[in-house]
Amino acid sequence: MTLLLNTSSHGTVESGFFGCYTGMARLGEYAFLTQHVCNIGRALADNTSIRSASLPSFSPDFFWEQQGLHFEQVVEDICQSFEEGTLLEYQVKPAMADHLEHVCQTTPVLLTVASEESGVQVGIYRIPAWDFGYFIMYLAKGGITGWSMADPSQKP
Repeated sequence: MTLLLNTSSHGTVESGFFGCYTGMARLGEYAFLTQHVCNIGRALADNTSIRSASLPSFSPDFFWEQQGLHFEQVVEDICQSFEEGTLLEYQVKPAMADHLEHVCQTTPVLLTVASEESGVQVGIYRIPAWDFGYFIMYLAKGGITGWSMADPSQKP
């Protein structure tokens, strides 16, 4: 699901993730593991002395490739469930869970808290504090649909 995120450097930027069953989040030109982004957001909220962090970013092509593969599996599961006349009991398997070995193929993106705490800089994007907080909450809550389909052990 796409979240149109307000930035002070690039205007509105596409962000969010493909669906509540995925393990990847995106922010414009960057693709991150949802868990990483949520952990950074939690750490910043818990400890105001943290002023910067590094997020490993995957290439946008890799993000879309994984989303396509995962979406195909979801469609297959739905079709099979429909043909069998059974309820779909989809177990969440984040797209990136089986691909952590690709972490070595990431580019570190620096996240820096503005000195006046008015926002954050994530790579090339300056994001106002309220909008960054909303982005983190959006990911942590599972987007628009929420984590209702999700296996609780997979929630970030």
